[in-house]
Amino acid sequence: MQCSRCGADVAQDATYCARCGTPLGGSAGTGSMEHRREAALAAFKTGQDPAGVQCPNCGGYRLQAVRVDADATLIIGATSLIVGLVALLLVLIAGDVGLYVADMSTVAGLLIIIGLLLLLFARRRRAPSAFECFACGYRVP
Repeated sequence: MQCSRCGADVAQDATYCARCGTPLGGSAGTGSMEHRREAALAAFKTGQDPAGVQCPNCGGYRLQAVRVDADATLIIGATSLIVGLVALLLVLIAGDVGLYVADMSTVAGLLIIIGLLLLLFARRRRAPSAFECFACGYRVP
């Protein structure tokens, strides 16, 4: 069995945690570590803000969302999209120009598609990948 406050392993018949001294009145109660972890997982899966969620490990209310840094992907995607749109606008105004490999309109179309894909990829990476407790460092999931 685990302590509902600190998560230490304790004996089944113990009345107090040997590590933190918390009274043990059953591990499935509303204040238990298992209950707090289930609540934190439910909040993470529904996309809820972690500000009001209790940490399963220490019981604190200082959870924060962990996000993968996607700024470089976002900048490259936006730049590619803008260059592709400008190239397509030049093709519409001045006409299509044959390059060594392909026409300018083909290059512009590819830049637009690459830019849109990179922007979608950056948006996906900005979604939280976990909740982390600011106080103790515990991560959910």
